[in-house]
Amino acid sequence: MNKKLTLIIIFLIILAGFFIRFYRLDLNIPSLYVDEANGIFDSGNLFEPSLLFLRLLRFTWFLDLTPLGVRLPSVLFGTLLLFLIFWLAKEINFEKKKDWQLIPLITLILAAFLPWGIHISRIGHTGVILSLLAVGIHWLIYLKATTIRAYIWSLMPLFLAAYCYASMILIGPFVLILVFIKIWQLTTSVKVKKTALIIGIILITFFGLMLFKMGNRGFDLAIWKDVNVTANENVDRGLARLSSPTIFSLNSNPELVSRLFYNRPIAVINSFTRTYLSFFSPDFLFLKGDPILRHSTGRFGVLYPFLLPFLVYGAFILFTRGEKKTKEMFLFWFLVTPIPAALTKDGSGYLLRVTYMLPLLTYLSALGIMEFLHLFEKKLKIILSVLLLIIFAFSTYSFLFNYFQVYPAKSARSFEYGFKELADFQKEKNDQSMLIIWDGYYPQAYFRFWQRTDYEKYLGNKISSITIGNSTFTKAFNNLYFSIPRGELDLTSFLNQNGISHLALPEDLKTKFQDYQIFQNTPEKTINYPDTSPAFGIFRVK
Repeated sequence: MNKKLTLIIIFLIILAGFFIRFYRLDLNIPSLYVDEANGIFDSGNLFEPSLLFLRLLRFTWFLDLTPLGVRLPSVLFGTLLLFLIFWLAKEINFEKKKDWQLIPLITLILAAFLPWGIHISRIGHTGVILSLLAVGIHWLIYLKATTIRAYIWSLMPLFLAAYCYASMILIGPFVLILVFIKIWQLTTSVKVKKTALIIGIILITFFGLMLFKMGNRGFDLAIWKDVNVTANENVDRGLARLSSPTIFSLNSNPELVSRLFYNRPIAVINSFTRTYLSFFSPDFLFLKGDPILRHSTGRFGVLYPFLLPFLVYGAFILFTRGEKKTKEMFLFWFLVTPIPAALTKDGSGYLLRVTYMLPLLTYLSALGIMEFLHLFEKKLKIILSVLLLIIFAFSTYSFLFNYFQVYPAKSARSFEYGFKELADFQKEKNDQSMLIIWDGYYPQAYFRFWQRTDYEKYLGNKISSITIGNSTFTKAFNNLYFSIPRGELDLTSFLNQNGISHLALPEDLKTKFQDYQIFQNTPEKTINYPDTSPAFGIFRVK
């Protein structure tokens, strides 16, 4: 293929990928999630050192607190990721056939329009994409490395990857071990090997320090801290306790033997295994994707279903004909990528924690397509190519139609739709005090974002708690409270003592509080989801 024509095609594909990622980005569709709304942190002093890096993650410092300011960096870095994936595919190629250069091109086309790339490029989790870009740079250096110095250089991007997204903090030590094995194999010098070993231990220790410094939320989500992790084991132990002794219970009380099989360590291992394998399931890869609708439409996996046979065939080709180093890299990253997600209680199918293996799956799919077409003569190859192009176009159009027409309404609850409307309502009412009935964490970031709270005022705010009876009320800001009251008397006392003007009740908690007198009144305003079902009722207190 003519080089100039190839460059034009590459440019057009990347431009199309950018358009899909940028289209309607200025609209709050789907609505910003609380993690995205935390862009308030980035509206401080431009020259404050601690915030300089954050300016890559959010553009709110010049686009203001808007959906575009939060999500545009993901679009730009997601588009840059397309170029990196194309470059990586060129480095991976191992068969210099006449049309070998088409494999990177097909990889680029897939990366531009596959669900996983579009999803992560249209939400404000820029750190995920920056981390993936850094890992991609590591792959490029690693594949070309033939000297100790080059292998050492390949490790440098991993620290940026770990800083941008915590999953790499857990994966990093494994990568260090792989790279230092390569270094070990390159030299016979005992001195160099000892030096490499010392450096490796220091770097692994550094990753450990990063884990303790940055991984607080990860520790909170760890499966061994989940009180429900032994739920199935407790049920089975109870059933075993009720059974009669047999030879399998050693003709004694079954409770004794059941402790061997149904205990906390076994429960943790089972949970880890289930979550780990979920990332290789057809549901995640081809049918449904991430069960959390913020990262998936629920109708498409990370890849299109028609790619299944080509992914399998591409993997077969790579692992039977590929260079040893390339095969090792692919296998290594497939094995270690799901580990961080598998260690968390909410990690099953969690897209953002396994992005490191998705470009590799995309490449294998492209490789499988090209090697499949190589099996046929020219005329049949053309017919099959056109057929595959039609299937791919149909799959892409189907996904994009669902993403832009159906997904915003379908995912509204997952994005906690309605908080912008609550913030706007409070602003319309001259910032009168509001109590929101809410279970769990207290998402005041929505209000600070949409109400454009002054940065210094935000920093000076102190969150406090008020206990009345059996209920705790969290004062998130001077005019904003959150609580899940334990009794009507507690709620009434709080409202009277703190001069609350409005009370917001989510529809999914309505049944729990339907007997409270205040909720017998007609709401002053009802906030509806995009599908017109109610999200919040706002009640006037006084």
